[in-house]
Amino acid sequence: MDILSYLGSSFQCPRCGRQHTLPIRKVINEKDALAQLPDIVGELFGTGVSMVLVADENTWEAAGKRAATFLSQSGKASPLVLTPRGERRVSALDCYVGEIRACAAAADVIVTAGAGSITDLGKRAADLLGKPVLSIGSAPSNNAYTSNLAALLVDGTVKVTVPCRPPAAVVCDTDVMVNAPLDLIRAGFADSLVKAFANADWRFASMLGLGDPYCSLPLELVSFAESRYVEKGEKIAARDPLSITALVDGLNLGGISMVIIGTSTPASGGEHHISHFLDMTAHRRGPEVFALHGLQVGVGCLVLARLWKRLREMPRAEMERRLLSYAPDHDTHRRTIETLYFPFSGTLPTEYDGKLRAIGVLRSRLRELWDDIISGPARIPPEPDTLRGWLGSAGCGLTYGELGIDSRIARDAVVCARYIRTRVTVLDIAGELGLLEEVDSFLT
Repeated sequence: MDILSYLGSSFQCPRCGRQHTLPIRKVINEKDALAQLPDIVGELFGTGVSMVLVADENTWEAAGKRAATFLSQSGKASPLVLTPRGERRVSALDCYVGEIRACAAAADVIVTAGAGSITDLGKRAADLLGKPVLSIGSAPSNNAYTSNLAALLVDGTVKVTVPCRPPAAVVCDTDVMVNAPLDLIRAGFADSLVKAFANADWRFASMLGLGDPYCSLPLELVSFAESRYVEKGEKIAARDPLSITALVDGLNLGGISMVIIGTSTPASGGEHHISHFLDMTAHRRGPEVFALHGLQVGVGCLVLARLWKRLREMPRAEMERRLLSYAPDHDTHRRTIETLYFPFSGTLPTEYDGKLRAIGVLRSRLRELWDDIISGPARIPPEPDTLRGWLGSAGCGLTYGELGIDSRIARDAVVCARYIRTRVTVLDIAGELGLLEEVDSFLT
């Protein structure tokens, strides 16, 4: 299915039968894409428009400066180059949103030139102002460019995912993407591999009657794109233009899959919960994250691959024995989080209470659904050795230790991350069967 032919329209899904809407009107991913900016702005917003071009010091040099030159042909483009507030580089702290809103209050359009953080900050500010966004990518590091969500750190500690309108247009220039920092390219490659795990979690949750009804279309879209680059990690790391263009297609389709479903469900599961736990822990201790989001997610996918493999191989009798004999102490895990990592503030108490209710549903229905889980969701993720080979070929970290994350923090993140989000994932099956008590075996 050519999903890009449905840009700016609604369509009846050939898989789930529901009506999906894709309000993004342009997605450009090719060489010299920045040169198309005047035509894109004229077509979507008219001529003589006023724009605020948001970047940080790095992304201004990577893409913003050239973009400003082209944008000036369509109207007035005022640059807003954010500077770090107590951190080495601008991250998705919600404090920057106010600065963007103040500068863009009188503008017609907000343009972002950056990677995940700049894109999400701009989308959030634009949504609050009721203004359209044009997203210009500076690195193939994330699926934020096309998504309808903004991942922000609120009050310096709580990582939240806020719904927002997706961009009106997304522009990714191959020359910019190929020349991005290698760590960002690797982070995007690792992040792109999450879809199988997110869809396994989504399908499992849907079987329980929790969350969004499952639709197979998002996984089909990203799997087709993924097949063009997933076994080309060496070429990705060598900055091969064709492979990186394919990677950007995969990332953009990941964001589009969230738009058509309306939530992050098709592209975010247990691996993201672990990464968010790590980010919240890092920000509680200082201004910087432990590692790039995509790299943390890649290692999280390896953990989940091992968990799904363990479940695939678990006889029903063992599942029933574990379910009857083991009951995790949720209150102790919550106290571990509060004592060692970060306070349960903001949305966390609500998420925790929702998770406990969801766990009750899981425990009551696991026996009934076990065979369907093993023959369905558990078959979606790749084998751990296969995934390890893909990540390793691109030079991505394969353990949390390789990312500089302390082993105790990594263990607690895998065990406790499930409590910071209501969404049910394989971490909850593993937790309720006592597999997370064996966490060390899934970390190496």
